[in-house]
Amino acid sequence: MTRPPPRVLAVLLVVIAAALALTLVNLVRGGSDVAPPSSPAGRAVTALTTSTGTQALRAVPDDFEATLGYQPVLQDGELVRPDGDCSSPVPLPRTFEPACRQHDLGYDLLRHAALTGRPLGGWARTSIDELLRVRLQRACAATGNPACDVSAQVASSVVALNSWRQLGGVPQETPAVQASLAASTAGVLGVGTLTLPGRRRRAVAAALRARLPGALTSALVAVAVLVSLAPSLLPRPAVVQGPLTGVLVAVALGVGGVVRLVWRRLPPRRLPPRRPLPIGRGRALAVGSGLAAVGVGSSHRYQESLALRLDMAGPDGTYWPAVVTLAVVVALLLTGLARGVGLGVRVGVSQLRALRPRVRLLVTGGCGVIMLVLGLAAGSGAVQGPVLGLLDKDLDAHHVMLHRSSVGAGRVFVRVSDVGEAAAPEQAARLAASRLVEAGVRGRRAVVVVVPTGSGWVNRNAIEGFERQLGSGVATVAVHYDRSPSWLSLLAERDVSEASARAVVDAVAARIDELPAGERPALYVYGESLGALAGQAALADHARAAHVCGSLWSGVPGGGRLGIARERALANADDPIVHLVPGTATHRPLRWAGAVWLPWVSYGGAAVDTLSSLAPGDGHGHRYGPEQDWTLPTCSTPVAAGARHTG
Repeated sequence: MTRPPPRVLAVLLVVIAAALALTLVNLVRGGSDVAPPSSPAGRAVTALTTSTGTQALRAVPDDFEATLGYQPVLQDGELVRPDGDCSSPVPLPRTFEPACRQHDLGYDLLRHAALTGRPLGGWARTSIDELLRVRLQRACAATGNPACDVSAQVASSVVALNSWRQLGGVPQETPAVQASLAASTAGVLGVGTLTLPGRRRRAVAAALRARLPGALTSALVAVAVLVSLAPSLLPRPAVVQGPLTGVLVAVALGVGGVVRLVWRRLPPRRLPPRRPLPIGRGRALAVGSGLAAVGVGSSHRYQESLALRLDMAGPDGTYWPAVVTLAVVVALLLTGLARGVGLGVRVGVSQLRALRPRVRLLVTGGCGVIMLVLGLAAGSGAVQGPVLGLLDKDLDAHHVMLHRSSVGAGRVFVRVSDVGEAAAPEQAARLAASRLVEAGVRGRRAVVVVVPTGSGWVNRNAIEGFERQLGSGVATVAVHYDRSPSWLSLLAERDVSEASARAVVDAVAARIDELPAGERPALYVYGESLGALAGQAALADHARAAHVCGSLWSGVPGGGRLGIARERALANADDPIVHLVPGTATHRPLRWAGAVWLPWVSYGGAAVDTLSSLAPGDGHGHRYGPEQDWTLPTCSTPVAAGARHTG
């Protein structure tokens, strides 16, 4: 008996996919509830579902009648839509009419919120549907008719199912034409299939089953989709979520192909007879599609609640079509590329085997040398260049260090063009120290060495925070060391940023030591993102750190600290760059803002979320604004050989 197909693994993966889907549902149910927004429609929904009719009438938005064309009225103490009804294809008891009118009003409040540009989250539709269910039960309790209870349960279930189908968004009525067209198409296909002769019908069914993906493939793809939809730290745009899902689906397809290849290559052996497992291509595809649909619905509600909490635009009607399109395109491209590479490798290996041994050795050795040379060139920076840099003309227009302080504080900034592209960090540092003296370092209470990001960017909120604390008694100095964006500098030229930070701290400290002991300002170091890493590298030397009064870091990649005296660090709980440290893969961070942390999955999600880390407003993601406490620590005793007073 030959080895059966690996359906056991498929069943196991389906179980895993079901567990992931249930986890997503529970996360959304337990973690996506957010406080109703302060918009007029949000207050009206809250009053309608929790307060009396009179209070709900007072909370109706002023422009509701102009937007929807009618004014709500009070009936038996409840606020309702006067012309509302129970729009059901099945006749419902007349006692349900008041509850239906109130439910119609609630849905119109949701439509009003969308029309006025402030759509409400899934919480609003859920609370309105729950109000309908409670009122229907009360109406049936007054009659004592068991049939009424059944009708109420059915009506509530249909409403909840429709809300789930529309992902808890703005209520939309399904046109009768579309519904009848879909039913007619399904009926024609079904009747046409049934009218075929028995043998032909079985042939058609067999052909369709042969074109369906295998059980293992369906299970792997379902797991990949659910993993890609795991709760994120920040709302994911479609251009991020789509490719992520596509990449994981392509990986799942590759894993399935490898498993099948290995399974077929195993030597056959005699196995005891067993009954086939009750899972085939069609069932596996149906189960996998259903689990993926549950994951999409749960992810939609989670993304929507996350966007509401961060005051961002949530997923709209084009979000999931864009995600599916991008996922399919990326999965097809990667799958086709993998097959092309595999075909090329097979052809190359066959051609290589046909060569003589000496020629084969020469070809393989030459390829190895070429790869080694390219790797060394990339590592040494021979193929690097400031292609994506920030130009000096952009710095002139927007850079905070190039604008005069409103409180009379000193600001010194040295650009790349000031010292030349090929200048050493020490030259730029000496120029910055000289300009600091020209700006009047004598008489200042503090000097802050600001280590900018790769492109030279400096956080305006930090500079203004230092100046609010110390007024004209503070001077800030920064050196622009690279034109590349931070991520490129971090990957390719991190040593340049660290060398610049060390040189600037040394040069400024030397100029401060030249002042009389009673006039030496306190020296601080501040850095954000890549600048924080460079500043920490500079102060890792204890002799250099001894000259510094204190340090302030914001958004440190990996969230690390030096552990030196008077060191402060600012980190948003939903900043993926702060959590992007290998420990996140196996241990939950102390300040993890996500609804859940999953081993390895959350680490990969944090890496993906770095792509949209600058999308939220200040105080979220990798943005640090005026809501942060930019207060510099103070020194009560001298910290270097020369006595320095502090602010």
